[in-house]
Order: sequence, then C-alpha cells, then structure tokens
Amino acid sequence: MICWPVAYKVLLNHVHSLQFQFVYRDFLPPPNVSMRHRLKEKLEREDMLCRRQVVDIPEFYVGSIMAVTVSDQNASGKLNRFVGICIQRDLTGLYAKFILRNVVDNIGVEIAYDMYCPLIQSIEVLRLEKRLDDDLLYLRDCLPEYSTIPFDMEPEQLPEGAPVPVNAIKIYHT
Repeated sequence: MICWPVAYKVLLNHVHSLQFQFVYRDFLPPPNVSMRHRLKEKLEREDMLCRRQVVDIPEFYVGSIMAVTVSDQNASGKLNRFVGICIQRDLTGLYAKFILRNVVDNIGVEIAYDMYCPLIQSIEVLRLEKRLDDDLLYLRDCLPEYSTIPFDMEPEQLPEGAPVPVNAIKIYHT
C-alpha cells in the first residue's frame, strides 16, 4: 500500500510559512553528501508521510512545551503521557528524535523520543515558542524552576498567522 501521494498533499496543505526547512526539518536530506542514497531517502519519506497520516506531528521547536502520549509496551492497553520542554531536536529522516525534560518530585527527568516511533500515540504542543539556542541541554545544570512544567497544563493557542514567539530569557548556570 502506497499512501504517499495523499500524505504529500496533506503535508503541503499544512505548510503555511516559507520556513519549510525549520518546520519540517526531519524531511531534509542528511547534511553529509557522501552519505546520501536517493532510493533510501525516497522510501524513508514515503514511510514518514504514511506515519504522519496516523499520528499528527505538529510544528515545534527547541523550547516548545509538549505532551507526548505513548503506549506502554510492557502493559497492554496502557498509555503514558509525559509533559516537558523540548531541549533538543536532532537528526533527520526516520531517525529524527527529540528530547523532553521536566522536573518530577525534584528529580530532573529526560525522555528521548524517536519522532516516527510506532509507540507514539499523540504529540501535542502546549506552548509553541522558539529559543535563541539550538539546544537547551544546559537546563540540566540550572535551577529546577526553569524546566518544571505542570502535567495538567492546558494548550495555548496562537492567533492564526501570528509569528512563532521567541523566548529570549537568559538562564545562568548555578
């Protein structure tokens, strides 16, 4: 079953900005030209588009607050939801991943997710924003208040056509 033509049209309908490379950066080819394989890239994109038909992968950036629901592979019928700030977004293609961080019971918890993992049931952006840094791994050494997100946080909607806000907060290491 090839579902990529329909998914490709859906993907193009979701692109509202000219910053395609930042919104859907997992569709970019690997930066190392010697590692490119055209047929492999085409097949991976087809798989990625088919996966996007099953699970909506929204626009998000490093610094966005997200909630990810995954099925628990050790217990049938169970779902786990984790809310955190995206501190890193890495790699491209089917290997794209992101890391969420939150402080739970005064302990920093980080979970790395593969973006196209079949265990992911939903990805929800609770607050869409950008940061000035490419990654926020330095939050590991900062005060817990900078990466503590309540698990019952409600999604914040941006007005249609509004630019993505940039959070220019300066965080100093402790």
